[in-house]
Amino acid sequence: MKKQIDNFLNNKICEMFLVIIIIINIICLGFETDKTIYLHYKTLFNQIELISVIIFAIEYILRLISMQKLKDALKPLMIIDLFAILPFYLPLKGLDLRILRTF
Repeated sequence: MKKQIDNFLNNKICEMFLVIIIIINIICLGFETDKTIYLHYKTLFNQIELISVIIFAIEYILRLISMQKLKDALKPLMIIDLFAILPFYLPLKGLDLRILRTF
């Protein structure tokens, strides 16, 4: 099962899909800096954010499942992925950490 998950995650189509989602999120983040655009499309931005975070959380969990050793979760790219999804699940009062997702 681990091999199948790993093959799926390393498939070019899956990788391109994730890159497209990242690009969409970066574009949205840029548009959100304009207050009038943000207020007009706030619901759309929130829906895109929710869907993206769910997809990236699933991808992160699948990567954890497919690892040979749990210590691989401490690799830099895995930590960056964790920092990208954690702010959504652990909102800190008055602190917006969504900028971490661009990394």
